[in-house]
Amino acid sequence: MSTPLLGFNTLRDLQITCPTWDDEVVASDSLVQDILARNSESLCRLGVWGDIIWSSPIRTFWNLRELEVTDAKDWGGMALVFRHCALLRSLTISAIYRDGDALFSTLRANPTALPNLNAFKFL
Repeated sequence: MSTPLLGFNTLRDLQITCPTWDDEVVASDSLVQDILARNSESLCRLGVWGDIIWSSPIRTFWNLRELEVTDAKDWGGMALVFRHCALLRSLTISAIYRDGDALFSTLRANPTALPNLNAFKFL
């Protein structure tokens, strides 16, 4: 898929706030993953909606300082994010339709993860 968005290769901040249950948006998950891959070295702040974060390239997380995840349906991938977000200073979780049990279980199971975290929001 050709789009002008693929021309951005040094983004520092990327917010993707559209829900992913719409068929048209789901079809663009690969586009979002391409944009994340192209900007993985420069990306410091990322905000995503839904489960697209779990299928994103792992190198996307290496330089992140801020991460916001809104309404992921499955929090099981959060441990992987914790392992690869060593520079993360701010984490915001918006669990609109979910409780936080799985997320907090992951936090308890990884007590040394996110050593630089100084801001946490659970909305």
